[in-house]
Amino acid sequence: MNQNGRFLLGHGERLTAPLAQPTRYPKKAHSYTFEDAISRLAPQISKVVGDIKSLQPIFCPNDESVFCIDLHPSYLAKSYFPTRILGKLGLRAVGSRIRTLIPDKLPNKRKTEESSSLELFVAGKRKSIYSWYENFDDSDFADDIIKIERIKSFTPKERLKGDIFASNDFEVVLHASQLNDDYIIIGFEKLLKSFKIEPLTNRRIQTKDLCFFPVECAPAQLEEIEKFAFLRVARPIPKMRILNPGFRQVGSACKLNQEFPNVDPVDPTIKVAVFDGGCKIPEEFKRWVKGYVLKDSTSSTEGISHGCTVNSALLFGSISPTEKLETPYAEIHNYQVLGNRDNDRFELYNVLNSIKAVLARPCPKRS
Repeated sequence: MNQNGRFLLGHGERLTAPLAQPTRYPKKAHSYTFEDAISRLAPQISKVVGDIKSLQPIFCPNDESVFCIDLHPSYLAKSYFPTRILGKLGLRAVGSRIRTLIPDKLPNKRKTEESSSLELFVAGKRKSIYSWYENFDDSDFADDIIKIERIKSFTPKERLKGDIFASNDFEVVLHASQLNDDYIIIGFEKLLKSFKIEPLTNRRIQTKDLCFFPVECAPAQLEEIEKFAFLRVARPIPKMRILNPGFRQVGSACKLNQEFPNVDPVDPTIKVAVFDGGCKIPEEFKRWVKGYVLKDSTSSTEGISHGCTVNSALLFGSISPTEKLETPYAEIHNYQVLGNRDNDRFELYNVLNSIKAVLARPCPKRS
């Protein structure tokens, strides 16, 4: 019994006993037999093959294409991926997303209803996709085929999002990973040049599995570009939010005329990077704040005001006229990254690339 008068269980291991291994393991109930799956999916793979064959070579870098496989809602675990089909045919999943669908059938005669499913984007040589169609009833694929609910190609304009006719500046997202997928970027550049569009390759932003590529073109041209096999989505280029905070702004340390501590930061080894619209550094702040203006950025009254307030908040937090200011914990490096908002159509890309460049280089040493 503990000090609160409650019983504690001691030597609980004495209450355990070994359990016998089950004589059989329960089998998962499947919605479709292999024969059912072949009957359902054969017309779908036939259409996919027809759509892929209709693409001109310029839309298929390295003679590869992409199509979609929707897994049945009963098979969302990663262990249910159709790895045998992909591995044996030399195909690969280049991306995925959760979507909802109503399956044709659910196991144990349950009523069908809208359910979450996993959509796989599958890429590979066109001849490999054709080979799957030609050997679609191969029983070697049976365990994977019964897990598939839909096989489909992209319909025209399916990957165009937003009002594309209200802009000439677009963001095109490609299934192109950081490693080994240079041929996809090169193929996309070649496609753009065939439409007499200058590729803005140096502005693109690469993540692990996707490439965000800014494109300046007419909406009608974008409708043609959408046929590119590795295109995931195309939309009007996103705009940055204006510097107009929707919250009530508390006075900064400078405006409150506080007495500042005349000491270095608590931990001088830590540097905090602020990417903003610039700032003016009062004499009292110079011990803790360094300012940097990046190439092609221009200051504005709103940007400088916002940057100054952020510096104050980072250094001292929420303050009032009667409070004594605490010693700032770390040094701030404030980078002015915002450019001329009225004329820079690709501001978001320029700002993100500026931030990436700063984070990729060594931190400036304190003078």
